[in-house]
Amino acid sequence: MQFTRALAVAFGDWLEREQIRRALLAERPELDGVLHLDPERPLLRIPRVERGAVIVARLDEEDGASWLVGVAGDSDPVMHEASSPDEAARIALDVLEPCPLAG
Repeated sequence: MQFTRALAVAFGDWLEREQIRRALLAERPELDGVLHLDPERPLLRIPRVERGAVIVARLDEEDGASWLVGVAGDSDPVMHEASSPDEAARIALDVLEPCPLAG
């Protein structure tokens, strides 16, 4: 079996999302069962009680950041660009630190 370029890129995106998921669960095991993985895209969503969700998504850009961590706030969402899966996980963990998770 030979991968097409598009299939290889998509597979890489899914692997990176899994890397982020595992990093989040390693630091915050209570995310297990709360963290939602999108079945169609390299995206994950973490609901929070006090504020909106934290969303980690793969960007479809060749230059610059490869992941985006979106944080729903009181009135305006905040977006953080990350150049690697490790950086995306670290940003998401920093954002989650002061806020309890939704059940």
